[in-house]
Order: sequence, then structure tokens, then C-alpha cells
Amino acid sequence: MKERFFEEAKKESHLSDYEGAHLGAVAVYRDKFILARAHNTAKTNTTQYYYNKYRSFNKADIMTKPARGHCETNLWRKIRYLDINFADITIYLYRELKDGTLAQSAPCPSCEKLLRDAGIKTVCHTVNGGYVEEKFYPNK
Repeated sequence: MKERFFEEAKKESHLSDYEGAHLGAVAVYRDKFILARAHNTAKTNTTQYYYNKYRSFNKADIMTKPARGHCETNLWRKIRYLDINFADITIYLYRELKDGTLAQSAPCPSCEKLLRDAGIKTVCHTVNGGYVEEKFYPNK
């Protein structure tokens, strides 16, 4: 886990046009260089719509609302056709409150499912006041 990649995700979060929380993400290959950057957006996308069925709230309600693009989904759409081993990618997620303090940016259930399906095993994200690294294990 490297702080410089969180700084890049922070820069990306400032580009978000979503009316709620602003999140940024970077995909890092073999802990060396950034493959892609993305942020959450008010724009909808079909990948997010598909994976929203894995979210935990009322399924009937969530599937009728516009599927706003989460930063993880937007990031995946940029790297999905690369001919690499996705287990070598680490995703860095960043979120801060309006006062600049770090906030929870762990993937929601739909984005976690997307990352697992892609074969991505390591996600580093902000938590209240710090950073944490999570390892995903194969789905059962």
C-alpha cells in the first residue's frame, strides 16, 4: 500500500460530478504504475445497472433508479480489455468529507462483486481517519 497512489486517487475524486460523495480510484499494476484512473459520476452506465442487483437494499427499488457510475465500475470499463493478469492489479479508492478528513470508501456490494468477477484481489481504501488494505478471496 503506497500513499502516492492514494494521492492520485484523491486528485481523481475532485473531478467527480456526482451530487453526493466524491470518490476517486486508480488501478495500479504490480505496485509500480497506474493503468487507469476514474471517479464516480452522475452519468449512468449499463455495467453499473447489471451489478446493482447485488446491492443490499430493496431490489425492486434499486433496479428502477438510474444506475449512476461508481468509480470502480468506471475504472473497470477502462481496463477490462487489457491482456494482463488482473490479480496483479491493486485498486486504490479515495473519499474525503467536505472538511478534508478521510472517509469510508470501501466498495459497495455491487462493486465488490464486479472486482471479484474480474479477478482483482487487492483493494486499498480510505476509512475514517486512515487507510486499509483488503484482500478478496475467490467467491464460494
